[in-house]
Amino acid sequence: MTQDEIIKMASKVDLSPVFQIYPRELENFVKLVEKNELERMREVFRVALIDAKKRKWVGLTKKDLQQFAKSQYGWEDLCLAVEAKLKDKNL
Repeated sequence: MTQDEIIKMASKVDLSPVFQIYPRELENFVKLVEKNELERMREVFRVALIDAKKRKWVGLTKKDLQQFAKSQYGWEDLCLAVEAKLKDKNL
């Protein structure tokens, strides 16, 4: 069972009597869950950053530039076309 499934299941249970009997233990449990979530988020961002550093940036080729020149774009449409082309090449 995943942590998300446990949290979803626990949200359906009335825990108010437990909070009255074990407030300190529950507070410690919440801190533990928050710490684990923070560590998990840090790991996700660390892996994403490493992946981003590994990827090589791909720019426009001379052929791309020639196609843009032939297309007779206005400056605004040209900017959008260049942006779309770069996104396509780098995603």
